[in-house]
Amino acid sequence: MPASPLETKRDAIVTLLSTAIDGTGAYTYDLTGTGAVVNGAPPETAVNAPIVYVWSERANTPPGPEIGDYDVTQQINLMGFVAGLSDSATGRVTAAERLGYDLFLAFRSDRSLSGSVNDVQFIGWESLDGQQYGNGLKFGVVFARVDVRFYLDGVM
Repeated sequence: MPASPLETKRDAIVTLLSTAIDGTGAYTYDLTGTGAVVNGAPPETAVNAPIVYVWSERANTPPGPEIGDYDVTQQINLMGFVAGLSDSATGRVTAAERLGYDLFLAFRSDRSLSGSVNDVQFIGWESLDGQQYGNGLKFGVVFARVDVRFYLDGVM
């Protein structure tokens, strides 16, 4: 069975993050290692960090200008875990802010996902202390969302 366009766009995001965020230049973290960017929703607790999970939340498909065409907006969620800069709430939140900024920079570097989409809009991110969840999670946690816009013509 061929992959859906939604899958291929999500896969392109995984590729972008796992190649662009390499810990050099403006990037704080290195996500180039195997398993550092995961295609799928996060588990209850993270076991290693830094790690980013990528999954589709929803897609809106209003009709395009021609019958059978669609102007798709796919909402992609990202959730990352990163070790704190110190063993404090401030250290964990600051680390999460830096990972969020790395995510932003990666999307800013390639807003067309190598020409496969019309645009990727980085909506924003929220940085949290993992201990806020009450399960003793000693990581900084970042939630981010991007909207991926692409066009599907009637030709299948």
